[in-house]
Amino acid sequence: MSDVWVIIPAAGVGKRMSTNIPKQYLTVLGKTILEHTLDKFIQLDTQKILLVLDEHDDWFHTLTIPDSIKQRLHIVPGGAERCESVLNGLHALNDMASDRDWVLVHDVARPCVQMDDVRQLLAYLHEQQIDVGGVLASSVNNTLKRVDGALVDCTIDRGSVIEALTPQAFRYAVLLNAMTTAMQDSNVLVTDEAMAIEYAGLPVHVSLSSRTNIKLTEPDDLVLVESILAHQLL
Repeated sequence: MSDVWVIIPAAGVGKRMSTNIPKQYLTVLGKTILEHTLDKFIQLDTQKILLVLDEHDDWFHTLTIPDSIKQRLHIVPGGAERCESVLNGLHALNDMASDRDWVLVHDVARPCVQMDDVRQLLAYLHEQQIDVGGVLASSVNNTLKRVDGALVDCTIDRGSVIEALTPQAFRYAVLLNAMTTAMQDSNVLVTDEAMAIEYAGLPVHVSLSSRTNIKLTEPDDLVLVESILAHQLL
């Protein structure tokens, strides 16, 4: 298999959490969200984990990161938007990664990701000889409605939609080119890597994941994250 690299954008401030520190530095079960996420990805056979931090980050240096993780970490300065941080991480790989290496991009605020799901995604891409890449995703259980303001416009067939999760895995050169082009040409904000690949007209494969791979976005999510992590650590 090709080499695997991980990019974890962690330069955001998490405004919707309404806290005085970035959400990745909130503490759950004695560790920060960022540390829990790193603990997961250190279990993978990867070349390097590129951690993209805000250049004015005042919290990371206060953490006690084990040497086993430090040896595989490469710190990269982040951008104003998530997509800019990811692109900075891709540029940092320029002298390290080969064109057909896999790059996994994972939200730092998804500490509950299960590594078996990630391995399943990579195995699928390898076994099917995929040239572009794919994403972890979950099915949608709730009835979906399209709305116009405060009024329901119509019901959407939930069987035809998925919830895109992370990590998202793409060939290095493919993702670098797609992200660069989409950010230069598109008038919309690139919210995930698959969106840039779609913009390039390339196929994105899907590997279904556990629904516990939730993203810490709002205060209520913290209770769920803590519960899931506690169960995973049993």
